[in-house]
Formats: sequence, C-alpha cells, structure tokens
Amino acid sequence: MERNERVQSEFLEVVPREVTREVPMEFTGVFTEEIRLRFQSKRKADRLSYSELGKLLKVTWLTVRNWEKGKTHKCQPAKVLGVQNYLNGHFDMLREQQFARAKRIEQELTNSAFIQSKLEMLEKISKIYEICSKSRELRQQLINEIRRLSREAIASFAENE
Repeated sequence: MERNERVQSEFLEVVPREVTREVPMEFTGVFTEEIRLRFQSKRKADRLSYSELGKLLKVTWLTVRNWEKGKTHKCQPAKVLGVQNYLNGHFDMLREQQFARAKRIEQELTNSAFIQSKLEMLEKISKIYEICSKSRELRQQLINEIRRLSREAIASFAENE
C-alpha cells in the first residue's frame, strides 16, 4: 500500500493539471530537479513527444530526453531563452494556432461538399484535356492555363493562412 501511494504521488508530481499557469520563471540554463520536473510536466501536459518539443526548441529529441531524465544538467547558452520561453508558456499561442489550422483543414477534407466540388473540377479538367489531346497546340495551352490557375490557387491559400 505504501509503494502504491508513493507511485501515485510521483505521478501527480509529474503531470500537474495546470502547468502553464505556474509563476513565470527565469531559467539560467541549469536543469535543477524542480525545473526538470516542470519541463517534463509541461511537455506531457502539452502532449508533445521528445521529437516535437526538440523541433520547437531547435534541439534533438535526445537532448530533450536527457534534460528531462537529468542526464544533462546544463543547456547551451543559445538555448536558454527558448527553454525559458517554453516553460513560461510563450509558445502556447503558436501551438493553439497550428492546432486550429490543422482542425480547419481536417474539416475541409472531411466535408463531402468540398470533396465533391474538387472531384467535379478534376472531371471537367479531364474532359477538356481529352478534347484537346488531338491538338498539340491546344494541349500546351491547356497545360499553361492549368499551371497559371494552380499558382493562383496556391497563392490564395497562402493569403488565407
């Protein structure tokens, strides 16, 4: 029973409910036990893998793991500000925006009307290409027009981001 209580209390320490609500801290580059646990707790609460957090902080997944496990006690001076900003929640808004964008794209891809409109467009393009296939000049004009329209569509998607 005693071991079970210890494991539960350790788990509660590792995964606190409101990690991002903690008092902002100044990170000096030294991973104390408190900072190591806070770093690990925040990563888990944010549901980030070592690799995902590593990309965010511009370090390898192994570096993130070593910081968390206490195998590396200091980080490079160039990484101190990034770790501090992460611990203090400065990347949270960026992550929320990326999540919202991914959710919007997912909704578009599962929207049957959206998919149907794209299939109809592809069918029209296919029919036009079939008609133009008998003439090399017409075929080239069609290809050039498709390229132009594709560039415009990509540009409009980029503007909406």
